[in-house]
Amino acid sequence: MRSAKEELEEISSRVHFIVCDNEALPLKDEAVDKVINIDTLEHIAKPEAFLREAGRVSKPNGKISIFTACGRNRLTLEYILKPLPVLGRFIEGIRAKFGHINIFTTQELRELMEPDFTIVKIRYMHHWLGWLVKFLWDIKNINLTEDCSKLPEMNKGVLATLSQVLWQTLEIEYKVFQNVSSGTEININACKRVRT
Repeated sequence: MRSAKEELEEISSRVHFIVCDNEALPLKDEAVDKVINIDTLEHIAKPEAFLREAGRVSKPNGKISIFTACGRNRLTLEYILKPLPVLGRFIEGIRAKFGHINIFTTQELRELMEPDFTIVKIRYMHHWLGWLVKFLWDIKNINLTEDCSKLPEMNKGVLATLSQVLWQTLEIEYKVFQNVSSGTEININACKRVRT
């Protein structure tokens, strides 16, 4: 929590920090307008328990935004390489190193969320080819932004064009396939279901 306060020093006086169990949030029922979960769902032992808690503390029609890994979707490089003995173990090792205990498919995320939330929008991110290009360029000590989705702002010609093509690919895949994508990350925006 100290590092978060230091990182947000300018606004920390207006932010209330809580360290707690994600399965027992110290908040009243229907207390919050929006839940934002970025790069943590893949680290949680019981994601369904966290989502029930998120539903409990969300106001009627409250919003939730989740960003997590979806490497088990068909067309992702992880899905394609995982059956291969050496590469499969390599991928599992990388995931374990970063504490990833859950890697989802879109359908699994839908099933986890739908008891409490109605999904409004899904967007796939980080096409694996973009990460490969970034890796190759970083080897040559060219300083790029953290993900290739930012390249168009940098006006880097070929790289900016590639980035646009990859984003369009992910958008087309979403419209055509819904639950299948080559994007390695997923952003889901949803609203709390209103019980009648």
